[in-house]
Amino acid sequence: MGEKKFYIQFTILSVVLATIVIVLQQFTQNVHPYTFYIQGYFIVLTLGTYLLVNKGIKGEDIDFVSYFMGALTIRLLVSAIILFLYYYFVKEDAVLFTGYFFIFYLCYTVFEIQALLAKLRQNFDRDGKSDEASKKHEA
Repeated sequence: MGEKKFYIQFTILSVVLATIVIVLQQFTQNVHPYTFYIQGYFIVLTLGTYLLVNKGIKGEDIDFVSYFMGALTIRLLVSAIILFLYYYFVKEDAVLFTGYFFIFYLCYTVFEIQALLAKLRQNFDRDGKSDEASKKHEA
């Protein structure tokens, strides 16, 4: 998946999720007041981890797994810290907050994994070697 395609699809995902929340706000009372902050957090987090892992895919040492696992670990730990802080300090509508938090977590994580796997497939040929690794062995 090219950079431009990623950003277009990422924007579409974010707009669709925001639209769903706005529609829910109009018809139900089950929308947490921090929902758009949660979405903003995941937008920043997803872009950050995508850029980090994308760097790992493009790197000369082709250490994709380390970058990917590191990004997922950072995502999980930061999210756990935010949930803990919310439960400890705010406590208001904690179940509703957690529900929206995990819905966004799931949507953005699945999107990011799909985008990264598509990008990784582009970099690997049929033999399982990256284009960069093949060039090193040919030289």
